Amino acid sequence: MFLAEPGHSPGELHFRLFGVPVRVHPFFWIVGLLLGMPIRDGQLLVVWILCTFISILIHEFGHVLAFQKFGMRARIVLYSFGGLAIADRDAYAKDWGRQWRPDGHDDGNRDGWPQVMIAFAGPLAGFVLAAAIVAGLFATGNKVEFYLGEHVSFVIGRGDWISNDRIDRLVDFMLYLNVYWGLVNLLPVYPLDGGQIARELLSMHDSRRGVRRSLVLSIATGAVVAAGVLVWRQGDGFFMAAMFALLAYSSYQTLKAYDQSRGWDDDYHSSRGW
Repeated sequence: MFLAEPGHSPGELHFRLFGVPVRVHPFFWIVGLLLGMPIRDGQLLVVWILCTFISILIHEFGHVLAFQKFGMRARIVLYSFGGLAIADRDAYAKDWGRQWRPDGHDDGNRDGWPQVMIAFAGPLAGFVLAAAIVAGLFATGNKVEFYLGEHVSFVIGRGDWISNDRIDRLVDFMLYLNVYWGLVNLLPVYPLDGGQIARELLSMHDSRRGVRRSLVLSIATGAVVAAGVLVWRQGDGFFMAAMFALLAYSSYQTLKAYDQSRGWDDDYHSSRGW
């Protein structure tokens, strides 16, 4: 989710999966534990953390596969609220402040579609996993109740309810992480994947004002989501509301810095609009 690679720390987990180097920062486990604090059952809390690990790893592998499509190897770092797929190419890291196009040039007419596809590939990987789980429910004649919030739920599957409570919650966790978090990650807020997609699409439409418009959109969306979560989920939504409020403020700070860097262009400021 966040794009600044953390420094190395004692207690990190290192391994390779399908040839891709993976590093897991200790803070990843701590945040997973904090997010799962409402779960009172210790065994279910462990299941939640493992589901979080698997889901975010698959999300980042979606980005890695997209990088590979464009000829770049990548590595994965899991930490804090999510993870990061980093291309092993000096000219391009998956960073919103750097631009890349297949011919290696960086200009206002660059092709932004590669970055759009790379950004979307992460949530798409989670959606594919969720679809496979749903297909498995239908194939085995089972169903679960999928909760999107305290008062919003859907019955998914057919036939009998899953009798094993642990498996039932595991399926619910996996659907929540890969559907709900995947949709949240597509909101046009920096540095979520949706924010990067919005930046590229707006920049392709208007190379001079696209970045600024994407930052304004990020601020507005972050503020609306923060307020909406507080109203909709009340007490149990404080963590997410605080996160989106911080993201909105971060985008505001970035917008100020961006405007200052463009201050020499009077024509830009006189015509920039939204």
